[in-house]
Amino acid sequence: MDYIIILVLIGVMIVPILIAYYYDYKSNPKEFSSSLKIDLVDLKKLLRWVIFSLLALGINSLYKAVIPFNKEHGIVFNQERENLGLPLLDETWYLDKDRSEQFTTYWRKNDVQKGLFKKEITYSIFDIKAETSYYKNPDYQNKIGNSSIYVWSIYDFSTTSTTYFMNNPKYGFPFEPKQDKTIEISQEAFKEYLLK
Repeated sequence: MDYIIILVLIGVMIVPILIAYYYDYKSNPKEFSSSLKIDLVDLKKLLRWVIFSLLALGINSLYKAVIPFNKEHGIVFNQERENLGLPLLDETWYLDKDRSEQFTTYWRKNDVQKGLFKKEITYSIFDIKAETSYYKNPDYQNKIGNSSIYVWSIYDFSTTSTTYFMNNPKYGFPFEPKQDKTIEISQEAFKEYLLK
């Protein structure tokens, strides 16, 4: 799609110039031929600019297609997940292509009432950087009266450690002191949320 837009833009710039050259040639061919030597310099500059733009677009597209080098961390990565103690993906999970980007992929599972419902995998240039697992528990949400409370764990592959977070139940309540939107929680509090 990017190529089509760039080609249209280049066409919009070049076609009027070529039409003007054609009418200039038709009006006085001899004068046109003598002025062509001077205009060839400008034409060469324009041609260099077009070639440079196409090369830059090609390099950018290649960068987006190839980087990160290793993005195979879906269902085929389950053996490694199992070894690390991370939740597995099965055939009911799907890759959310609408939300996924170059350095982030999202995996979702439909119709989850309780438990793991989303995974976010972030990448560096060469390999996986972190895997975030999102959980919901309507029993806990109903107990505190806030349906937007989720917990998530982030496994960092560089430090091989897991950090746990939760939406702050006090965030946004009136008459409360200013609260952070998310809070880091202990592994015990994380497990307690899942079991409530």
